[in-house]
Amino acid sequence: MRMTGRHRDVLPKVWRPGWVCVVLALTGVLRGEEPKSDPASEHVSRVATLYRRLAKSHFDIGNYCFDNRCFEFANLQYRRTLTLDPDHEFARKKLGFRKEEGKWVPDSKARVSKTNEAADYELVLKVEETVGKKLASLGKTASSDFAALAEWCGKAGLKAEAETHYGEALDYDVNCAKARKALGFARDGKSWALPAEKAAAEALARALKEAPVGDEASETSTVERAIGVKLTKRRSKHFFIQAPSPQEKLKLQIQVGEATVREIAATFGFSAEEWTKVAEWVFLASHEDHGRYIDAFMEGTREQKEYSKQNYAGSLCGGRHEWLCSGDDLTELDRIVHETAHDLCSSGGKPWLSEGLAYTFSARILGTARMRCAGNEVVGGSGNFGGRDTATWKSDVRKAVANGTDPEIGGVLGSSIDSITFPDCQGVESDRFSARRARAEGEVPSLPPTAGRRPGPGPGPGRDVRLDAGAARFRVEEICADPLLGKTFRRTGPMAPPRRTRRMNSRRALHLGTAVLVLGLFGLPIHGDDPKVDPKTEYPRKVSDLRKKVAKGTYDVATYAFDKKCFMMANQQMERVLALDPDHEGAHKKLGHKKKDGKWERDPSIKVKGTNEAPSDVVDQVKETVEKKLGDLGKKSAGDFVSLAEWCLKNDLPDEARAHFTEALDFDANNEKARKALGFTKQGDHWVAGGEKKARQSAAEALKKAPEGDEVKEASAVEQQTRLKLHKRRSEHFFLQGHFPQETVKKHVRLAETTYVQFLQILEVSDDRLSGEYTIVHLASQADHERYIDAFGEGTEEYRKFLKTCSGYIQPGECENWQNGDDQSEEDATVHDAAHMLFGRMGGWNQKPWLYEGMAYYFSALILGTARTHCVGSERVQGGGGFGGMDTGGWKAEIRDQVAGGSDPDIYGVLGASIESISQVQIVKGWSLIDFFLADHDRMEKFKLFLQRTSSGLAQEKAMSETFHWDYGTLNEEWRKFVKATY
Repeated sequence: MRMTGRHRDVLPKVWRPGWVCVVLALTGVLRGEEPKSDPASEHVSRVATLYRRLAKSHFDIGNYCFDNRCFEFANLQYRRTLTLDPDHEFARKKLGFRKEEGKWVPDSKARVSKTNEAADYELVLKVEETVGKKLASLGKTASSDFAALAEWCGKAGLKAEAETHYGEALDYDVNCAKARKALGFARDGKSWALPAEKAAAEALARALKEAPVGDEASETSTVERAIGVKLTKRRSKHFFIQAPSPQEKLKLQIQVGEATVREIAATFGFSAEEWTKVAEWVFLASHEDHGRYIDAFMEGTREQKEYSKQNYAGSLCGGRHEWLCSGDDLTELDRIVHETAHDLCSSGGKPWLSEGLAYTFSARILGTARMRCAGNEVVGGSGNFGGRDTATWKSDVRKAVANGTDPEIGGVLGSSIDSITFPDCQGVESDRFSARRARAEGEVPSLPPTAGRRPGPGPGPGRDVRLDAGAARFRVEEICADPLLGKTFRRTGPMAPPRRTRRMNSRRALHLGTAVLVLGLFGLPIHGDDPKVDPKTEYPRKVSDLRKKVAKGTYDVATYAFDKKCFMMANQQMERVLALDPDHEGAHKKLGHKKKDGKWERDPSIKVKGTNEAPSDVVDQVKETVEKKLGDLGKKSAGDFVSLAEWCLKNDLPDEARAHFTEALDFDANNEKARKALGFTKQGDHWVAGGEKKARQSAAEALKKAPEGDEVKEASAVEQQTRLKLHKRRSEHFFLQGHFPQETVKKHVRLAETTYVQFLQILEVSDDRLSGEYTIVHLASQADHERYIDAFGEGTEEYRKFLKTCSGYIQPGECENWQNGDDQSEEDATVHDAAHMLFGRMGGWNQKPWLYEGMAYYFSALILGTARTHCVGSERVQGGGGFGGMDTGGWKAEIRDQVAGGSDPDIYGVLGASIESISQVQIVKGWSLIDFFLADHDRMEKFKLFLQRTSSGLAQEKAMSETFHWDYGTLNEEWRKFVKATY
């Protein structure tokens, strides 16, 4: 080791082997004794040391992922790092935090990539596999370390701390034998169980053997008479079972059922004698027998019965459970337990409770959970529940709790039956197996949210992606629809219309001919000009007829997709049918509705398939055909709505005419007649509204008049620190420095000053509010960018290393970027960065990204017609004027199509997203929201007040309510109206 300065000779004098031995001997280390200290203080020190070491390991794994551009995996490990070491500076910087007054807060300027950007999918898989191995290795070591720390705590008399650390050992390795045994668990096959659990299981096994087997029933049953099949029958106090099976099998089924009744009664503290119901079960051998049973006992039309025969393998009608024999005895026993639990534990509440209780008793009594009662997922055999071994499900839950991947509690408790997932159902019994986390240094500060996936342990098995709100869109309601789940199969909907017969058609033809003859004899018009009627009376009929016509065409497309087993596409079109014709009977029935008291409502007995069941190649082919059919239908429908609008104009109904010209664009955004009638003009391949055209012309004129600034020859601070030679110009408001020639710098100065003028003009902001100089630096390469970061980047060396991977660096009053030598992208970046700094000077730095990014893209599109600057998540912007693949010239038409089809991003997701989670499609909607607020003077004035309130710290939703008197839903509806009227 080399030392310099006046302390150069100090260390060699002190660092002598002899002195070391004396010091170690005095402290007792050489004798193998631990230093005497207060156990509690020593415990804090040991815990902190272990946590920091583990935090470093997780951080190193995160860096491995980061270096391979697997940012999603990296961020998961950085979050694990912060759960162990909340003040870990590098992990904080990687996740976009900055330190302010001693506290870590989200840094709005930080750019955090959130998705994997590896070169190819094979690399992602390789990284995922490697990280899984690294985590497994780390888990073994960490588990051993926590167990050793727990042993030390036990010797030091810290019993509670010892129990905590044994629990943490299990967080890293659920099969750590030392920790399991210390906590009182015993090995039971391939799972671990507490003595109380094992004793309860043994008692239940004895109770199952002691349960009554019932008596053989010899009399012919109602079912046998109705379907003409001879069945074996057995009856007990609570069950009557009929099946084409030997008596021994029925005895076991009766025993399991009776044991279930007794176990539930004991669990909830009531007597089994209080349940007086006799549950009837019928197991049948073939689909033919099942069909005869449906004919005999199911209520409803013939069409409904035929549908039930083809699509279901069981029912609950005639007051009894009826099933096709599966050939799997254990599955049939599971059905009996599951449905008995539903009958006895009927909560009338959420599915996490009803399904969780049913699975609890299935697992407790039989050790299985084979019934499929959640969403569209399928349960595998061999005792597996959604692919998860039921013998080790508690260990799986423990892992999820330890790693933070257990489903969000709000989602579990709030899910409907169509959106709840298997992990949600498993949460019903997991509380007492959750890890107890003791932190020596206080609570972990809240971390920024991720989009779509909750933070977890990293790559590998165990991550759970919960269904988002869109998954419930088609209201599948599998639990209520699927008879295999033991729910009602009865149809109580309206009778289907009678089929037309040849005789009926002949009679109708005769009546029509008679009517024509009578009208002819009396000289009444039967063709030619319409009789004179009041346009306002005629108008509703015309609208209704046209919408029904379009609804019929859409229904035909939906039926095509349905027949091809592409049910997701079919349901989407069925919803569009109902938007056009709310009383369309066919669409309602396909979506599982029934009519009651003149209103359509969900029929829980009808199974609605919500996912595509066709092979993927067929789905792709059907999708292409559906899009073509919808395109053809859209052009025809747009023409019909234009004709209706022209009729409205002729009959002095201007408001209605404008509405239908607008409606025509929902079906064909490029319909020329509708666009021209609404005041659009065509520029290139795109339609531009009158107001937008005027704004672009104003910006173009301002650009021509904008000053070029004056050349600056003295070296700037950037040049001095980076040793780069740049061309520089200074105007009234901007100092531009770039690697390009002076003529190009002039253009950039004009662009920046134009942005300044347009910003003041559009937002009507006073010049003194934005006073001060703004610096924009353009560099030629990543190497130059790295020099700039070395000179001006804030934070640690590790954080500056991260900044070097970015394409720019922004701070109040100064922006730097490099754009690979693309002239158009560099011009776009000048406008984008100028808008960022101006909005920030207005007080916008602490705003949500939909605001400051939407504002920047608004001005770059207005002045240049491009949106090339990358400022969203980790997605890359395409060339050719495209924004994430979207042509900025036609972005409004894209948004109009999204609104028309109901596929625009959820407003809550747009307004609530952070910069590390917001997607490009959300930013585009934010961009459109800015357009909406700035398009109307009154809205714009309120918008400025809204910005003042949010910049002063008022919550965004409350500021929206106080300023506009809107909630987010109302804002979304007002924005939709604006899009349909102006895009």
